[in-house]
Amino acid sequence: FRLKYRQHYRRLARPSRALTPPSADVFVVHYSGDSVEGRADALGRWAERFEAQHGAAPRVWLDAACADVSLDARELLEHTPVYMARCKALLVL
Repeated sequence: FRLKYRQHYRRLARPSRALTPPSADVFVVHYSGDSVEGRADALGRWAERFEAQHGAAPRVWLDAACADVSLDARELLEHTPVYMARCKALLVL
């Protein structure tokens, strides 16, 4: 379970291509002060339920893996509504 989703996170770190809206099933909101393991476990459990229900793995938007790394913090915050609009739903961990 954990290993499967850790490998998935490694794939997310690769550069992605631009997609037309909606490009992801969920925009993931999380508190960076929470443990990485706790967040990974929560996302993994949710992803397993999603896959069982929809028959396919979810496409998720994680800022750390998906956002434009050339943006500074202010620009990233300004672009967040656009990123969220490209997702079908909001997932709060």
